[in-house]
Amino acid sequence: MKPQTHCARLHFDRYDLDEADARLTCAGKPVPLAPTPFAVLCTLARAPDTLVTKNAMLEAVWGHRFVADSVLKTAISEVRAALGDNPKQPRYIETVSRRGYRFIAIPPWQCSRHCATAMRRFRTSSARSPPRWKANAPTSSILA
Repeated sequence: MKPQTHCARLHFDRYDLDEADARLTCAGKPVPLAPTPFAVLCTLARAPDTLVTKNAMLEAVWGHRFVADSVLKTAISEVRAALGDNPKQPRYIETVSRRGYRFIAIPPWQCSRHCATAMRRFRTSSARSPPRWKANAPTSSILA
């Protein structure tokens, strides 16, 4: 899937991502992230709960320049380190073996197109616990 081109701006768990202001914060405090890993995070955030292939990611972040997959892996590792994410039990970025990555931190009620899929994933997943999300609605109405 090719990621969308609009600016990413969202809240997930304790984090706020604002692509237009080039800012990632955790509980209101800035989280340092170099420009390339920040671009990788924004690219994933523009396509929540959707597989972004390695090729699509390389094209979106690095353009027409030739770079090896290892550069992407390094950038993903830097994003995970900044978010405190564990690749073996991901809360934010899921690796899809040999294909790409998926941003899984979006609360389902903020992503109506993927709501049913996301809710099924989090209800049936025993391998990881879902991130803590802030909601403007009572939990019972969201999970009903």
